[in-house]
Amino acid sequence: MEQNQKKGVKIISILFYILAVIFVILGIVDLFLVVINPLTILFSIIFIGAAILFFFTAKDLRKRKNWARISAIVISGLGILWALSLLIQMKFISGIIYLVISGFIVYYLLFKQK
Repeated sequence: MEQNQKKGVKIISILFYILAVIFVILGIVDLFLVVINPLTILFSIIFIGAAILFFFTAKDLRKRKNWARISAIVISGLGILWALSLLIQMKFISGIIYLVISGFIVYYLLFKQK
């Protein structure tokens, strides 16, 4: 049972590392390839800040840090809200994918941890 829990946390950690990379790319692209204005700079800072949060959450999830578990639950909860907004916008495929992934993370970290 302990081995399965380690695998689940490892998978969630990898997902957060992937999110970190995506958000760094978005922040850099937004900063350098889009017309520069204060709003663009703000979004770039938000993307890069989120990437840093995702990176440290992923790193400390593997170390079983409670703050990282709570952070992952909150981020995934926001992901569920995002997925529901996609479903309302009639973007069913992406909405369902986000809902399943975020829902799995919240369920796993809330109910499968000791």
